[in-house]
Amino acid sequence: MQLVEQYSATQPPIDGIGDDWLSIGGRRWQESVMLAPERVEAWSCRQLDALDPAAFAAAIEIQPEVLLLATGTRLRFPSTALRMELQRQGLGLEVMDHRGAARTYNLLVSEGRRVVALFLIEPTDSRQ
Repeated sequence: MQLVEQYSATQPPIDGIGDDWLSIGGRRWQESVMLAPERVEAWSCRQLDALDPAAFAAAIEIQPEVLLLATGTRLRFPSTALRMELQRQGLGLEVMDHRGAARTYNLLVSEGRRVVALFLIEPTDSRQ
């Protein structure tokens, strides 16, 4: 029996990841990025502390089953107020480091789930 992972034609898998980049469908991104059904695009957020509900507006419009936030090489959480606001809007936010979020995203996409992943890639001088 041959096992082959199947991916949605509308959501390409993450095929590579490093500390400050990720590759999606062979394209390398070195800036924050949003992966969603039928689109992969730059995400305007550049720092964890700058996250607010407006930073999630495009993701919320998509009405994902799962919303992932990847915070870099280590797990860091956005403010409690932001998480509570997203919860009030009916969205659970799963926060992970980049590698965990990439694995989870690929798994969920292979299962045909409607997932939006936001990968925060901060400029080098703002990482601590």
